[in-house]
Amino acid sequence: MIRPLALMLLVLLGSCGSRETAPLSPYEALRAHKDSLMRFDAESPFRKGNIPFEGLQYFPVNAGWKLRALFRKPEFRQAVVLATSKGEPRSMLHEGRLEFEAEGKKLSLQAFSLEGDDGRLFIPFKDLTTGKETYGAGRYLEAMKEPGDSVWLDFNLCYQPYCAYNLEYSCPLVPAENTLPVAVRAGEKSKGGR
Repeated sequence: MIRPLALMLLVLLGSCGSRETAPLSPYEALRAHKDSLMRFDAESPFRKGNIPFEGLQYFPVNAGWKLRALFRKPEFRQAVVLATSKGEPRSMLHEGRLEFEAEGKKLSLQAFSLEGDDGRLFIPFKDLTTGKETYGAGRYLEAMKEPGDSVWLDFNLCYQPYCAYNLEYSCPLVPAENTLPVAVRAGEKSKGGR
């Protein structure tokens, strides 16, 4: 599975424009690179499912959805099990709660990690676009842990799981407490979503 945050860092470090065209913004470069991987990579849910690929869909980049969150870490990280789209349990570590403000509301999301993935936070979530403009089972966001008690969250980088495109994949489901009472119109969206 493509790791969007790691992919973004590679694109940001290695992207450059030609002399004939304006350079792509970091978001445009990331999206173009991800489209290329989805079209050509053997692990792509489109390639694996022999599904025609017409390009991923995104909301316009929204600076208001790149924000700092207070990271409330538990005294001890506990192992938790998240349900998946195929009924197979997925073991993760509960990393803590992210608290932030957006759309004039105080919001929070639970953050998780895979064992051995200590620097990266996995944040599955639903919002008011879920099932309308975005995949009905929710979307994912990743963030990097930082020194101190805050973390950057950039919802412009959130993405739909592979099972949104190919039901053969098993994807972690969003815990009930990670449903936001706002519309996050940032990041990847469903085809036809506005």
